[in-house]
Amino acid sequence: MSIIQLPGLSGSNTLGAMAAFGLFRSVAREQPFGIAKLSWYFDADWRPQFHFEQESEFDGLVQFFIDRQPARTKALFINWHDDIKTSPEAFRELWQTVQREFATDSDSFSSEEVAAFLTAYGSEMIIDKKAKPDVKPTAFHMTAGQQRFLSSVGEIANSLDPQQRAGKRQSEHERLGELRGAYTIALQGPWTYADSNHSLGWDPATEGLYALSDVSPSESGPRSVRAAVWLAFESLPLFPSVPVGNRLRTTSFDIKSTSFKWPIWTQPMTIETLTVILGSNELQQEPPDTQVLRVRGIQAIMRSQCVRDANGRGTFRNAISLC
Repeated sequence: MSIIQLPGLSGSNTLGAMAAFGLFRSVAREQPFGIAKLSWYFDADWRPQFHFEQESEFDGLVQFFIDRQPARTKALFINWHDDIKTSPEAFRELWQTVQREFATDSDSFSSEEVAAFLTAYGSEMIIDKKAKPDVKPTAFHMTAGQQRFLSSVGEIANSLDPQQRAGKRQSEHERLGELRGAYTIALQGPWTYADSNHSLGWDPATEGLYALSDVSPSESGPRSVRAAVWLAFESLPLFPSVPVGNRLRTTSFDIKSTSFKWPIWTQPMTIETLTVILGSNELQQEPPDTQVLRVRGIQAIMRSQCVRDANGRGTFRNAISLC
């Protein structure tokens, strides 16, 4: 048994919590160090700590994510389209591809992962009629205009792929050093916002960066902690989107998709238990049933408002604790 603390990820920051959940899902699913559990400890803020069945160290955790990245970069759930908001027919075609893979059992592990992301992305049963009859996307879809969600994710994936050199003169050793540095900044901090990738609206701090600057976002370009954004993307299958009446409901969001809630706990928890809690009525209802959740070991419930402009471009605001 070993414990790895990740002080760079803040449990009160939407992106930090999502990144912790995405890291948790990845190591729990692939088990590079055996069974994985997650808990949180308080040190000026809530910070995640991972409990692994086998001996592990921080450098080994980082190397695990570097080694798996080429396969993630090429994954169908990223390269299928440039955006989630596409035609229902395109959505159905991808589901049919997944079903054929399951039927032939050619690669059920990969097919299961595509299905998990596709379930998180949305449902062809609910149509966004504001512009054209496209699939209504997950509430985590906060991009708009020329910024395409899956294209942006693909750029981040490529930027963390060890097989993709940053320049012709960059050696393999230099590339690996760069990537280790990117994950170290994300997981151990402090966040420097030195990356030119978009945070996809998931980091409340980026809105504040622009508010305090005399340069507009369009002139300065996006800034982010790209490894944290990537790990946050890896969390999406924990938040499936399902049709409820004529609405698309994203797990852990309210019915209008204007606020996102997530739990904080101090006793080690498995990914299966977290999945149940994220989808529980006690967390979903407004206000959440804090009494029942505390019995289940939840120490705090964080909530972040999502604000959107007229074009649908969104961003999370700073979170508050509900208990």
